[in-house]
Amino acid sequence: ERPVAAETHYDHRQQLRHFHLYRRVMEEIDRRIGGGHLLDVGCAGGLFLVFAGVFASEHHGGINSRYKVSGAGFDPQEVELAKRISGAPVVRLEELGSVTENSFDAITLLNVLEHVNHPSHLLRQLRRVLRPGGVLVVVVPNNELAFWKLRHGIGGRPESLTANEHINHFRPGSLRRLLNAAGFSQVELRPVSVHSAYGSISRVPVKHWMKHSAYRVLHACTGAGCYIYSEIFCVAK
Repeated sequence: ERPVAAETHYDHRQQLRHFHLYRRVMEEIDRRIGGGHLLDVGCAGGLFLVFAGVFASEHHGGINSRYKVSGAGFDPQEVELAKRISGAPVVRLEELGSVTENSFDAITLLNVLEHVNHPSHLLRQLRRVLRPGGVLVVVVPNNELAFWKLRHGIGGRPESLTANEHINHFRPGSLRRLLNAAGFSQVELRPVSVHSAYGSISRVPVKHWMKHSAYRVLHACTGAGCYIYSEIFCVAK
């Protein structure tokens, strides 16, 4: 277990590298619900709240956006920073227990579930506040290859499984089972966007495009049975 006040990533430079992911997440949500109230859990520095708040806005810098955004943070520092940067309402995670059922149309967990002490409990809480037919987007590191190497004794212990800041380690199958057990259905594994080392602010190398294209072909031909991206991008209802 991690301490309650464990270090969280608040670095805005790091978050700027993830704008390709933010765009991909909002495209998936927009395609399914087209607007509504969105909750971002583990909102760190608050930049995704800003992005989601202005996404699909017709004009005026997000004032008429189709999305109302809220956040939930793990500690007071995260809550205050996200609130100050985004201007959105942000609460402590334990306060979600007092939120009315079916309050949100979409919930996002972007590189969060691998850090929390009790992921199944958190998912059940989120299921309670997500309306029927609402969308949950989860992104976590994919340890499929690391687990395969460990099982077959190939090489040393995979670095991604060392006990550091990640205390939960997922494969596509284990994440799907966890979501099903928490009451989510229609769990869909989606392709991950190609991106550079600096997200959307630098050019993507040709070799990245080639590798990503091969992954997408395998993903499509096997009906998502072959999922070897570095991250698991999961959409559930």
